[in-house]
Amino acid sequence: MSQWNFTSPSDPVHGVAAACVINLTVNDTNGQITGTVLFKESTYQVTGNSAAAGSVAGRGASAFALHGGCEDPPATHYVAVAGTVHGQFLIPDSINISLTRVRSADGSQYGWDGKLLPV
Repeated sequence: MSQWNFTSPSDPVHGVAAACVINLTVNDTNGQITGTVLFKESTYQVTGNSAAAGSVAGRGASAFALHGGCEDPPATHYVAVAGTVHGQFLIPDSINISLTRVRSADGSQYGWDGKLLPV
């Protein structure tokens, strides 16, 4: 099992907290992922899977996808994340992600993408 603990850059001088923090456990054998995604002050329990570069012929990049939700009053929020891993798959140097959050309270959707660095 590998641990991925990554965060988007913050700017404490200007009072900007990290927009996204991921804490994931990756099963090195089958690529399954479990963990949490913290986004805009809400924590989502997520699951998903990954595909490591070189694990099958023709796979030149490492990628993953996650989804999950949180019970954030007054209603459930959902998040979907897809990304690419840079550096060694088990110990990445950085991760680029695209994230979409939807709120069942008002039907709003919000997209975010960025580069995450090790904590």
